[in-house]
Amino acid sequence: MSIKKIYGKLLSTENTFLVLSVLLFLWIRFHHFNIPLECDEGEYAYAGQEILRGKLPYKDFYNMKFPGTYYFYSLIFYFLGDSNTSIKIILLFINLSSACFVYGIARIWYNKQIGKLAAGIFLIFCSCYSAQGWTANSEHFVVFFGVIGIYFSALYALRQKFFYLFFAGFFLAVATLCKQQGFMYAIFPIFQLLIHKTTFNWRRIFTLTFLRAIAIYAIGFIIPVGSMIVYFYKKNILDDFYFFALKYAFAYINLKTPIIGVVHFRHIVWDGLGFWLLFFAFIYNAFRYNGYYKKHLNSLLFLSCTFIATSFGWYYRPHYFQLMFPPSAIMSAYVLKNITDLSKYKYLNVTTYTIFSFLLVIILQLNYIFIGSSEKISDLMYGITSYNTTRMIGEKIKTNFKDRHYNIGMIGSDPEIFFYSQLRSKTGFMYMYPLFENQQYASAFTNKFKEEFDNNRPEIMIYFYDFSFGKNKKNIDNITNWYLDELKNYIAIGKVDTISGKEYLKWVQKGQDSVDLNRNSIDKIYLRKDIKIPDNFYE
Repeated sequence: MSIKKIYGKLLSTENTFLVLSVLLFLWIRFHHFNIPLECDEGEYAYAGQEILRGKLPYKDFYNMKFPGTYYFYSLIFYFLGDSNTSIKIILLFINLSSACFVYGIARIWYNKQIGKLAAGIFLIFCSCYSAQGWTANSEHFVVFFGVIGIYFSALYALRQKFFYLFFAGFFLAVATLCKQQGFMYAIFPIFQLLIHKTTFNWRRIFTLTFLRAIAIYAIGFIIPVGSMIVYFYKKNILDDFYFFALKYAFAYINLKTPIIGVVHFRHIVWDGLGFWLLFFAFIYNAFRYNGYYKKHLNSLLFLSCTFIATSFGWYYRPHYFQLMFPPSAIMSAYVLKNITDLSKYKYLNVTTYTIFSFLLVIILQLNYIFIGSSEKISDLMYGITSYNTTRMIGEKIKTNFKDRHYNIGMIGSDPEIFFYSQLRSKTGFMYMYPLFENQQYASAFTNKFKEEFDNNRPEIMIYFYDFSFGKNKKNIDNITNWYLDELKNYIAIGKVDTISGKEYLKWVQKGQDSVDLNRNSIDKIYLRKDIKIPDNFYE
């Protein structure tokens, strides 16, 4: 091959776009590298710390999610230390690795050029502001292990080697253990085995080859899941796992209102408008043209599975849509590569449309990509709930109380404070959400919370007023009255007031603050009355 041809390939539209996408992705992540943890990240981070302390999920800290992400956070902290920096570094690695496997899947289903475009579009989707790509939520872990599993599944369909199915089952089981929604990723290879080259045949499911394929896939899937079950059984927490991750989780998803929150997808589409238009063009063609869906059945089934994964309980948060990014990127890449054939305009080709869409991403998110600080971006995304404030509270507590091995009683839903302070929660509830939901276990959760708190009152109590997420007024009033009674044992040392939509943190000394600290609309930090406040606390 001549030097001119090699040079031309290196500067091809696909290669150039992939390089620019990686650079934009890296720029955004490093530009906002210090963005504070939000509450879900705080949950995983605190759980990771607890696991390293020898504590167990569902017994020492409660939540309904499968435990995989908790244990991966503990691995991150074990090797890199328990810091925000460690989390962001691993998130960077996971996203870039996921893009590599998106490329691999698209290359097998289509070709290398579409694979490169798909990897680049995937990174752009992960970079967009409204998708909350900077948050190390469990969706990133589900996608990472999910696309590895789908890649091995695609290799099996291509080469018919059974050991690929084993690895597909293994990694898709790990994706499922990261969060329940990962199970929808694991369903896809079964569909792929059933259709086998876009044709469904009932006779196939009774053949020895098909049954052997399903068995090998199942063995790969069972090994991680079975290992978790055996481990939990030996630790005597299998019943706790069953209650929180299955019974309570089922009650939780039945609470949600259909379609609420789906508007978040509108903002995600706007941030990457040019590329999402290609995705919608793909869906349009699938409905319009006979035979189109058969040609692209793998992509459409993959999208269907991931869409269902985003909508468990019919409740949508922005980061849930990250589960759809791999198939959406592959579909967009296919249309982009073939845009000349679909367009009536000669000047509209893969190069011009790629340039247009890439620049549009930058223009629509100019403040986010180049100007906005990490603190400003966090405040814009989460509104009046300032995770910059919770970071300051946690770091202040760590500086003054970590060496004393105190515990924190949190009346609120900000577990990132436990992580920043490196102190333990006095109760197993990392959130107050379960107490205020209209589900059958809420009253029992409320009684358990108060019992754990009262058995040995924590040295530090934090009260965050916002119970707007709760629908169970009876339990809200119950906790509020109980909290007001607890105040006799504590003295306020700090407050977070809201002025003109902005939160302000102030550390206060007794008798030196003009604001009524008993007013419920103010978030407060308390110290037990029998504990001496450090001499340099107010410096």
